[in-house]
Amino acid sequence: MNLSNSVIITKLAPPVLRQKLIPRTDLLATILEADAKRLLLISAGAGFGKTTFMVSLFHEFGALNACRAWISLDADERNEIRFLRYLITALSHDGTISTDEAEIILESQTYNRASRVMTAVINEMANVDRQIILFLDDYHLVDGREVGSVVDYLLSHAPANFRLIIASRTRPDLTCHYLPLRHKMNFRKLLITTCGFLSPKPAIFYGRPIS
Repeated sequence: MNLSNSVIITKLAPPVLRQKLIPRTDLLATILEADAKRLLLISAGAGFGKTTFMVSLFHEFGALNACRAWISLDADERNEIRFLRYLITALSHDGTISTDEAEIILESQTYNRASRVMTAVINEMANVDRQIILFLDDYHLVDGREVGSVVDYLLSHAPANFRLIIASRTRPDLTCHYLPLRHKMNFRKLLITTCGFLSPKPAIFYGRPIS
C-alpha cells in the first residue's frame, strides 16, 4: 500500500536555504553536542528564522547519518487521520523505516486505529540502529486535541533513538501525561528571541518542561 497519493510530497522536504545567511554555528553546536533530548521546541513569532534554523539542523543531522523526516504543516493536517498519513509517509520517505503495517491499520476502520498506527510505527523505529529525527514545521497551524494526542503518544513511547524537533509560533498544547515524572525534565525548550536579521546569536532558554 502506498499513501503517496494522499499527501503532497513537496511538504516532506525542507525549504532550500537562501545563500549568505548569518551562520549560527554556536547555537547549532550547542544542540548537536548536548545530551539527546526527546523534544526540542523552537518557538518565536513570524519572521524570526525558525524554519531557517530548522533546515540548518536538518542538514547537520544528515551529516551525522541520522534518519530524518520533515513535514511542513498547514491547517489541513489538524485532522488526526490526515496528520497520521503525513507522519507515516515522512518517516518512511528514505526507506529506513518500514510503515507497511501502519498504513494497513490507518486505512482500516478498526477501533482505536490512531494508537494502533502509532504502536506499529514506534515498534518499527525501535528496530532502527540510527538516530531518528522528526521535524515538524509550523506546528501552531495544527495544534489542538487531535494532533496533540498523537504527538503525546509518540513522545511517551518512542524508542531512545528518537528525537522530535518542533517549530511553532506558540507553545504547543501538549499534555505529555503519558510520560513518567523522571522523563519530563528531559525536555529542552529553545526560544529564539533575536533571529533573522537582528542578531547572529539567538538567545537560548532552557525552560520548564512542557507539561
